[in-house]
Amino acid sequence: MDRLRYYEVVQRVAWLTGVADRIGIPVVTEEDPEGNGHAEPAIGDRRPETAVILPKNAFSVCDNPDIAAAIDATGRNTMVLVGLETDICVAHSAIRLHEAGKRVVVAHDTTFSPAIAHERGLRRLAAQGIETLSAKEVFYVLDPHQRARERLP
Repeated sequence: MDRLRYYEVVQRVAWLTGVADRIGIPVVTEEDPEGNGHAEPAIGDRRPETAVILPKNAFSVCDNPDIAAAIDATGRNTMVLVGLETDICVAHSAIRLHEAGKRVVVAHDTTFSPAIAHERGLRRLAAQGIETLSAKEVFYVLDPHQRARERLP
C-alpha cells in the first residue's frame, strides 16, 4: 500500500511542478543526494530550467541558509510545500516558514510518510494553522482564471 501511495505522490509532485513551471511560479527544490539519492526522475524531468536546486542538510528549509536565501529571493509570500516526509521535513519547514510570517500551503496529496505518520504530520500542521489543500486545489488557487489550462499535460 505504501509503495502505491508513494508512486501516486511522485506523480502528483511531478504534475504540480509542471503546473508551477507553466504559470510562472518559482520553484525552489532541495534534496539530499548523498543521504537519500536524487529526486525521482518523474519529478526531475518536470522541474523548470529556472528551478533552484540546492543540497539539504537540515530538516527545515529555514535551517538551510542557501535554501532560505533562495526562497527569500523569489519575493513571494505564499509557499507551497510538497515532498517527503510529511511528519518531519515537510512539517519542520512548514511550521518554521509559518512562524516567519509566510503563508504556507501543504499539498497533502503531494507529501508522503509511511503508514500513520503521514496523517499525524497533517494533523500537526492543521493544529499549527497551516493550510492543507490537494494538488488540484492548489492549481485553482494559483491559477484561478485557468490561464494555463490549455497548457497542462
